[in-house]
Amino acid sequence: MDSNKQLDPTAELAAATRALRMEIGRRKRWGAKRTAAAIAEEAVSPELIPQPQPKAPAAPEQAPPAPIAPRIPPKAAPPLLKEQLQTSLPSTPKSLPCSDLGDLRKRVSTCSRCSLGASPGRSGAIVGRGAPRPRLLYISDHIGPAEHTRQKPLDELAGTLLGKITTGGMGLKVEETHVTSAVKCALPPGCVPSPSETASCKVWLEEEIRLLAPSAIVTLGAGAAHALFGNDAPGGKLKGRLLHYKGTPAVATFHPRDLVARPDLKASAWADLQLLLPSLKS
Repeated sequence: MDSNKQLDPTAELAAATRALRMEIGRRKRWGAKRTAAAIAEEAVSPELIPQPQPKAPAAPEQAPPAPIAPRIPPKAAPPLLKEQLQTSLPSTPKSLPCSDLGDLRKRVSTCSRCSLGASPGRSGAIVGRGAPRPRLLYISDHIGPAEHTRQKPLDELAGTLLGKITTGGMGLKVEETHVTSAVKCALPPGCVPSPSETASCKVWLEEEIRLLAPSAIVTLGAGAAHALFGNDAPGGKLKGRLLHYKGTPAVATFHPRDLVARPDLKASAWADLQLLLPSLKS
């Protein structure tokens, strides 16, 4: 057959119909129970039949997200109670009470209740100087390098002025007075004691007052007043009125170093000291 000759579509269809009829007859003779549609489907090449694509497995259902709990702001720490503040300080030494002033000096010299006493560079402690049973007890605020050099609670200028006030204004002899400091350890130049250092040293100050049993007390400077009477009252509320410490009359006034620097304060200091004169005369 000529390869260039075009095939007649009608003849081609007739030939395919005859072949299909012959196949149907043959299947009938073999007892096949298949339909003509199924046989026709087999006659077509399987590559030409679009195959059904397998379905992608369904994604597993995700559990719903857990509800987000509302953010609760942290509670503020309650303020420390007065009892809790007291427990943060060193406990009272078991060796108290002291037998005398000598025993007190010995115990203070080995004290390490605060950072001043526990410091490797500690320069020593000063308890006080004066009469063992004074009519008047002066309490300074703290000890600096000048006081430590003299081994006295006051430097030379402040001590000289306080002596003149005692003899000229109060009518007392210097030998009838005693001068001590609220904080016993010497501080570096230009430093003042912290509240915790003052509070740690108060146990020694109270023991010193008990042993001295003075007739009257004068605190010199706001630091000394707060050390003896507490930090709750500002110095302005303590100054200018008669106070009492465990039954002993007391006043709060300026430190002599302030009077040396500002002589105009002397009149106010003298008014404070006059409040004690009736107690000293009785």
